[in-house]
Amino acid sequence: MNNQFQQQMSLIRQNNERKRLAELQSKYQTAPDYTNMSLRDELNTRYEIGEMNQLQQKYPPENNEYTLTNNAANNISSPNISNRIFPSSITTPQDLVVSFPQKYW
Repeated sequence: MNNQFQQQMSLIRQNNERKRLAELQSKYQTAPDYTNMSLRDELNTRYEIGEMNQLQQKYPPENNEYTLTNNAANNISSPNISNRIFPSSITTPQDLVVSFPQKYW
């Protein structure tokens, strides 16, 4: 019974991840314009693109029924972020809050 429950939960999680991937791919069909974004919006956008890239690796196009074509959001660079330095250990928004020096608050 426990094994069957775990399998069902795994299928539900996979379905939710695939739906989230489809949502993100739809949202980022074109590269976002970072020039007029606030820092918060830019970081949120970058976080979502990172999430999308991880889900794309987990569910490659041949295995993903929700995949959209012409996704231009990969390999995006921002002209206004080049002067900012971020620790490489940032993986979640919470890490970002902890990692920023106090002088930026």
